[in-house]
Amino acid sequence: MANSEPHDNGSQFFFTLGRADELNNKHTIFGKITGDTVYNMLRLSEVEIGPDERPVNPYKITSTEVLFNPFDDIIPRTTKKLKNEKPVEEVEKAKSKGTKNFSLLSFGEEAEEEEVEVNRVSQSMKGKSKSSHDLLKDDPHLSSVPAIDSEKANESDNSDKEEEEGYYDEDDDLDNEEKNEMKKRVMQKLKKNTDVPVKKITEGEPKQKSSRSP
Repeated sequence: MANSEPHDNGSQFFFTLGRADELNNKHTIFGKITGDTVYNMLRLSEVEIGPDERPVNPYKITSTEVLFNPFDDIIPRTTKKLKNEKPVEEVEKAKSKGTKNFSLLSFGEEAEEEEVEVNRVSQSMKGKSKSSHDLLKDDPHLSSVPAIDSEKANESDNSDKEEEEGYYDEDDDLDNEEKNEMKKRVMQKLKKNTDVPVKKITEGEPKQKSSRSP
């Protein structure tokens, strides 16, 4: 690599076909040519040069191949991309927004009218929640009369609730009657067990003698 001062290596480089002791301690050797490529070097040495020792018709190196890399532990340096910098593909996609070409369709006018209607509705719906009647209020097929009267619906709900309550009350009464009958049966059994016959001794009756003699 050619340099003008220490630690200042530029992009200029040159090949040598023999010893060049005058270049020692001035330039850096970073490789050598091997294989059949040496014949290309011999052809380069036959090139006509000018007074500044440069080729009159310079050749171009189209490709190179590294056969042996003694510095395989060196990782190529990658330049950091700026955060605000976007890839070229994303920028192109942002610029070219999709547009609908209604002229290619046989029903282009109808589709365009529907597109305008959808845009108008979407603008009116921003920040609001609306029902289908609000959105399609101009549609003659829709009726503003509710399908079910609210008062009748409330009455039917109340009647259903009353029937359910009555049903549950009847069940409760049956359960209470069964419990009362069970209690009565238990009380009667307890009374029968506690009623033991007891003989009272009257004053006029003589006492029974024991069968044993004195």
